[in-house]
Amino acid sequence: MREVDILDYLPKVVGKTAEFKSIATSENPQLNQLWESHQKIFDNQFINSLDETGCNRWEKILNITPMGTDTLDDRRFRIAAYINADIPYTYTQLENMIETLCGKNGYTMELEANEYKLIVRIALSVSKQFSEVEKLLKRVVPANILVDLALLYNQYKIFTNKTHAQMSVFSHKQLREEVL
Repeated sequence: MREVDILDYLPKVVGKTAEFKSIATSENPQLNQLWESHQKIFDNQFINSLDETGCNRWEKILNITPMGTDTLDDRRFRIAAYINADIPYTYTQLENMIETLCGKNGYTMELEANEYKLIVRIALSVSKQFSEVEKLLKRVVPANILVDLALLYNQYKIFTNKTHAQMSVFSHKQLREEVL
């Protein structure tokens, strides 16, 4: 956070007097509080830097009810999902929407146009956001396209350099469904 000192803005000759030092001592806390308020307002203009107040404002605007267990990041994620749901869209725009939510390597997506099927796999690292991706797809994908959404589980190839002893400390479910 930036520290504001009014003496820095005064000529050096004036800043040395006791009266101006006293004025600065009484005004600096108010200026710092004003600066902090200004910074919060600025930060709340961007989804990635929303604080509690900013999230509350966006949730009210978008008619989103946060869950009691949501972290600030979960709430930001949900807001981003709603904002990114622009219709009409193209396949590329849908990819951009999902990439915004899951990150560049947080998903795979494939369209089987002949079968009217969209296959989306969400990486385990963003599995907590699965329901939000599901809501996004329900809102933006046309009704005639079947959406096959699932988690992108760990695959055998990532365990080829591990010994049985190293993997035995994990359950089958952990090996399959947790980020390792």
